[in-house]
Amino acid sequence: MPLYSGDTAHGQDVPGMLAALLTPLATGGVPVFVASTHDADLILVPGSRLDLAVQLLRAAGHRVAEAGAQHRSPTRSN
Repeated sequence: MPLYSGDTAHGQDVPGMLAALLTPLATGGVPVFVASTHDADLILVPGSRLDLAVQLLRAAGHRVAEAGAQHRSPTRSN
């Protein structure tokens, strides 16, 4: 499940953006996969842990937008 897509721009000289998001997830035991590029940072969490991840981020003071149903019910193609 994509959790943070980096659509809110921040300067590359601003440290700690990922740490601020990953720390509450790590503390809560939510596994993540992170992909960082020049233009964006992505934080992926297992769909089964999405509700917990959102709860942890909100408790840490982060704003989390509601995702559409397609993000909450992924399908796997074989």
